[in-house]
Amino acid sequence: MLSLLIYSYANGLFFSRKIEPATKRYLAIRYLTGNTHPDHDTICKFRRENFNAFGQAFISVLELAKELKLLKLGTVAIDGTHIKANASIDQNVTCERAREIRVQLEQDVAEMLEQAETADKKDEDSQKLPVEKSSSSRWIAPSRS
Repeated sequence: MLSLLIYSYANGLFFSRKIEPATKRYLAIRYLTGNTHPDHDTICKFRRENFNAFGQAFISVLELAKELKLLKLGTVAIDGTHIKANASIDQNVTCERAREIRVQLEQDVAEMLEQAETADKKDEDSQKLPVEKSSSSRWIAPSRS
């Protein structure tokens, strides 16, 4: 469940009702879940019950990925401008800068988790049936006489 959430959030999929069908649709997610398809309630419950632990695990995974040079954090904008740069400067990070990066990473993960919680609270499922309106007249079964 942890790997499912980390992979989904890293790929911009936050709403548990959208993660549920993704376990059937996307090969990478099917692999991570062992071809099981957890219900959206199970996904949401896991995240809520393990909120702090999940946040710390997500940060650890992102830091490990950055250390292994599998990802770069930040915004990338491409406009075709050529700028001379020394790439080795990016490899040197002071202790203070590392702390700043960690704080920013924690804020980003907290924001992502809040976004997931908000998406689940809205419960905007296009396939969900509308709530039945109560009417004053009730059906009465005919009496057998």
